[in-house]
Amino acid sequence: MATSRVPSSYDPLKAGSIDGTDVVAHDRAVVRALGSNYRPTHLSTGQPDRCLFVGRLNAETTVESLRRTFEKLGDVAECRVVHDPVTLESRRCAPLAPAWVAATAQLMLPFLHNVSF
Repeated sequence: MATSRVPSSYDPLKAGSIDGTDVVAHDRAVVRALGSNYRPTHLSTGQPDRCLFVGRLNAETTVESLRRTFEKLGDVAECRVVHDPVTLESRRCAPLAPAWVAATAQLMLPFLHNVSF
């Protein structure tokens, strides 16, 4: 039986807990998250388990330069740079969906340090 590392539901109490065992909200952020209702925007496409998140980008990074960089590893199905909806400034991160999804986990192994899934 295959298991997914992507949760099927979001529990703010567990997400805000160090060990996932909290039963009482311990700060205002968790209380706000418990009362919120997330609705993805029209830009939220794709499958989260097939997405590679790239952070700490240069503010001048473009979709074209990001795609050019990652296409050295293989085809990239989807790619976009996240921008602030009000100021339109780059948030310096980008989700991208490589066509080489099967190799994504293998690609990430050298970068994982003491991470348990």
